[in-house]
Amino acid sequence: MKFFYKYRSLILSLTFIFLTNLLSIYFIVSGVILIPGTVVLENPSPQFLVGLRKLNSLNRFINSAYVGEVDNTKLSEELVDTMFDKLGDKYSDYFTSEEYKEVREETTGRFGGIGIVIDTDLTIQDTMENSPASRAGIQQGDVLIGVDGTDVSGMNLEDVVKMTRGEIGTPLNLKIRRGEEELDLTLVRELITSPSVTSGRFGNTGYIAIESFDSSTAEDFKKALADLSDTDGFILDLRNNGGGLVDEAVKVADALMDEGLIVYAENKAGNRHEYTSAEGKTDKPFVVLINGATASASEILAGALLKQGVPVLGEQSFGKGVMQLVLPVLDGTGFKLTYQEYFLSDGQKVNGLGITPSETVPYDPTSVIEEGELVRDNQINRALEVLTMLK
Repeated sequence: MKFFYKYRSLILSLTFIFLTNLLSIYFIVSGVILIPGTVVLENPSPQFLVGLRKLNSLNRFINSAYVGEVDNTKLSEELVDTMFDKLGDKYSDYFTSEEYKEVREETTGRFGGIGIVIDTDLTIQDTMENSPASRAGIQQGDVLIGVDGTDVSGMNLEDVVKMTRGEIGTPLNLKIRRGEEELDLTLVRELITSPSVTSGRFGNTGYIAIESFDSSTAEDFKKALADLSDTDGFILDLRNNGGGLVDEAVKVADALMDEGLIVYAENKAGNRHEYTSAEGKTDKPFVVLINGATASASEILAGALLKQGVPVLGEQSFGKGVMQLVLPVLDGTGFKLTYQEYFLSDGQKVNGLGITPSETVPYDPTSVIEEGELVRDNQINRALEVLTMLK
């Protein structure tokens, strides 16, 4: 009984996972699709049970002999967190209740933040209109080097983004490098409603940018495509799109592709799940733009279109070709676990490799000019040239 109380968090977690699989509950969260029946839960390994007995003995001794205060809740949380950390997978993680709440918020497109778009090298790509970042004067090309006193140079993009988000109304201290100058700024987080789809026109050519795949992306994309029905072609911009809900990316692909295989995923047991498009596709020529921050679900879309012969321009994509299962635990915490790897229709691997564009066009920051509500650069200029040849 004492063992249960000391490790109730872990035991309840495992019990809940078992019940989740048994009842075939669907969870579609943060770029994840759980297909009932594809995850078969195994009994704990003998080595793991030996480890639990060791932990139980050590915990009993610590509680009996340690001269200081023992926070068993903290110890059990650290135990679970370490278990995920030791997988050695940068995409698998354990979330506190607050972190899990943030993960859920990301899929709705609403969160507390400052309104910046960051590239993988922590360069500011854009600021949202009338956001704390834009009002503070943060500019495209600035480099984020510090968050709340922590040096973020070389840190993972996802971790840095998490640091910039938080409770609405809370302060955030940033250190920015602009050329040879370093700036210290204090901003206050606000409710950020991030539209995942923006659109416009360059003359008679349409432009649609998808910044992420949240729960309304496919619907918003189809509306944007309908609004551009009188154009003679369009650019689909997936640059700086870090991914999101796989189902939404598949729906967008379905609107653009004819009947066929979009992508397929395989799990640990070798079970294969195919994502397909129905008959019927857009009749307009279009070109896709990608860069080093195009990742995950956006790579699914770009890769599928590339296999259909659609011109894909820009730079090598990020190379995140795995899917994560995201589930809650009964105490409000949650976890993310890599459980599938996806491949393009011809079996091409994406994870760790990325998508190679059909034409490499290095980004030139000096080419950026504003054109109405849109921003034009050398990659967009090249896309317009290619579209002219396709018409």
